[in-house]
Amino acid sequence: MPEPDWPVAGESEEQGLVRLRATGNLELLQSWSLVLEALAIPSRIADDGASWALIVAGVDRPRAEAALAAYDRDRRELAMERPAPAPDQGFSAAGIAFAVIIGAFFYVTGGREGGDPGGWFARGQAAAERILDGEIWRVVTALTLHADTGHVLSNAVAGLVFVTAVGRWLGGGLALFLTLVSGALGNLAVALVYMRQHNSVGASTATFAAVGLLVGLQVVRWMREHRVFGSRRRALSVVAAGLGVFAMLGVGKGTDVLAHLFGLGAGMLLGFTAGRLVRLPVRPGVDLGFAALGGLIVAGAWVWAFS
Repeated sequence: MPEPDWPVAGESEEQGLVRLRATGNLELLQSWSLVLEALAIPSRIADDGASWALIVAGVDRPRAEAALAAYDRDRRELAMERPAPAPDQGFSAAGIAFAVIIGAFFYVTGGREGGDPGGWFARGQAAAERILDGEIWRVVTALTLHADTGHVLSNAVAGLVFVTAVGRWLGGGLALFLTLVSGALGNLAVALVYMRQHNSVGASTATFAAVGLLVGLQVVRWMREHRVFGSRRRALSVVAAGLGVFAMLGVGKGTDVLAHLFGLGAGMLLGFTAGRLVRLPVRPGVDLGFAALGGLIVAGAWVWAFS
């Protein structure tokens, strides 16, 4: 390799040229040059045959080194703010299963406005007063009942998006189980608030619970990336995003706003807990077990309702 025709750092005269930095990454070197240019520090780039070097006047060396050191710190901080990609277990049928289940129940039970010939709504809707009187199965059964076709279709579409996302993160069985439990907790919270004269049906509490699960999981992810109990700004931005989804989809004429909000909150709590406790990926047998447990809870609740 030919010898460079400039002095190396530490051997230059006061007004001589020094090789400030050298690298094989020309793009990085150009970034260094732009940093110095922004501070009006003259520099040039030279090729020594094996790498590129950044040349400055010796008198400018202290300022140039300080500027590039600050630039390095900024780059490291920016890299820390870019977390690893969210866990992705690949294709998940959780959202499809969610949509099929609520669709199958609607096929059997019909809508609430159809007269309830089978007694499904009388026994299964989330009547606050009856729940507090001990008919606790209603917090689960109400998730499988819908007012009309539009109601069930909207929840099926939301489930395909949000429950699928949770399934890709945690695994399909665990996603369905946590969505069910969070939705049931949301219905219970609504009953505790209203106490009486409030009846509701629909899986929307569970779909918003799925949104909350994603928020809780994401908050834990940020905490782990920064190894502290905050990056508060980042965590709050995730919560704000969840509330934004709630504001866009959970508020409107004829919607049970409180049920949606409590479903979201319950999902956040369980998502945060799952993010802290669950080691990923979940073993297939364990994931299948969670799916089976969720199915048993729904079936058991309906058996209890009709008994």
